[in-house]
Amino acid sequence: MNIMLIDDDEAIRDMLQDIIEDYELGTVVASLPSAANITTAELIARHIDLLLIDMLMPDCDGIASVRRFQDFPGKIIMISQVDSKDLVGKAYESGIYAYITKPLNRNEIISVLRSVEEYIRLERFAHTLQSTLQTTLNP
Repeated sequence: MNIMLIDDDEAIRDMLQDIIEDYELGTVVASLPSAANITTAELIARHIDLLLIDMLMPDCDGIASVRRFQDFPGKIIMISQVDSKDLVGKAYESGIYAYITKPLNRNEIISVLRSVEEYIRLERFAHTLQSTLQTTLNP
């Protein structure tokens, strides 16, 4: 699973990358302090399966960024210390798969990332099965 990390706090990105690598949860393809210049096309070109993005960054809003990535076929996890139910609800409405709270909890990160990995695996299996059935039924 190819992962991109976006958080203005380098310590958070480093901690996430360490957990991902230590537990073999995927490959961190990029670790960036901002989503301001990231496009859906770039996410697709880098073969990103999972984007972990901070909700509040000085130069861009995580929720607005997620809305910009509407055509991104991968999954997005929002990370934040914000506990406002309204903002968390808006994050889910924008299209995120999951929400992880700060301070980071290693067990929560492992559990959520394993869940996403399984979901992606099942999606790919269903897509392959559907393609195979279409080919078999419509030669």
